Amino acid sequence: MLFIPIALGLILLLSTCRKTEEDNFLDGTWRITSLKMNRDSADPRTLFFPSYNVIGSQCVYSLDFANNDIVIASYTVNDTLVFTREGEWQLETKTNMHLVLDNFINGRFNIEKTDADSYVLTSDDDSNYVEMLDSIIKLTIRLNRTQD
Repeated sequence: MLFIPIALGLILLLSTCRKTEEDNFLDGTWRITSLKMNRDSADPRTLFFPSYNVIGSQCVYSLDFANNDIVIASYTVNDTLVFTREGEWQLETKTNMHLVLDNFINGRFNIEKTDADSYVLTSDDDSNYVEMLDSIIKLTIRLNRTQD
C-alpha cells in the first residue's frame, strides 16, 4: 500500500522537474553562441548562415521557444533580419529534447544546463540529420539567454 503514494510522488516530482525546465526554455530568447559538428573544431556557422564570417559583421542566430511545440529561429546580420525559420521542439524529459529546425537541426539532443542562462545541447552520434549535407552528423549547440 505504501508503494502507490511513493510512486505517485515520484511521478509528480519528475513531471515538475520537466515542467520547470520547459518553462526556462520558454522564458526569453536564446542565442546560439557556438556549434560543433562531429567533434570538429571548425565552426559550421560559416556553412549554415550566409555572411557569417564576414569581417566586422555582427551575426546572430536566435531561438524563441513557444509553448505550442513551435520554435522560431531568426538570423540577423548587423541588426538586419536576414531570415526566420519555424521549427518544432518537444522536451521529452528534463534532460532530452527533440528539435527540428532549419536545414541543420533534426534530432534528439541531450540537455546540459551550465548555468541559469546557458545550455549545451548534444545530439546522439546517430540522431541529427543535416538536410543540407544529406547526412547524419553529431551536433553540439551552445545556447545563451539574451539580455534584450
